[in-house]
Amino acid sequence: KGIRQWQESKLADANSTVRTLRYLTITCRADSLDQANIYFRALEPMIEDAFAGWGSDIAVLGTLDRFRVLHGMLRPGEEFPQAVLRDALQDWKSDVLPRSIQQFNDYLILGDTVMTVLTATQYRKSLDTDTFLHTLSSLSYPSFVTLDFAPVQQEVINDKLVAM
Repeated sequence: KGIRQWQESKLADANSTVRTLRYLTITCRADSLDQANIYFRALEPMIEDAFAGWGSDIAVLGTLDRFRVLHGMLRPGEEFPQAVLRDALQDWKSDVLPRSIQQFNDYLILGDTVMTVLTATQYRKSLDTDTFLHTLSSLSYPSFVTLDFAPVQQEVINDKLVAM
């Protein structure tokens, strides 16, 4: 009930003519492709249920759609090349990736876009992840937020449970 009221109040304040489209990228570390697929198949319905609970929708992108998204992020303002569609992704790197990549200590230059990559591996338990992710994804400039999951070893889980 509280989340629904919060959503309705935010929607009332929002500009109804503006739609935002956000991409959630989830990666995982696994010993094999089969293990990763099992993990993703288990995670997918939970994510879909969460988005449905928020009154939103989420869809899995196919290969070509992923290339369109990558092209849009890495080459903003440029039209997606039809050659990628015709050539069945034979030479996708030159069509999707930026023409140049320069690497520096704390940032990258991809074509004419400057970007930095930040990672958080440890943070306080009091961090409100919903607010934090919303803040990062609602900036006035393009930002990309990805989530990376790694399996937790059984001993770590047991130690945490014992400590409770």
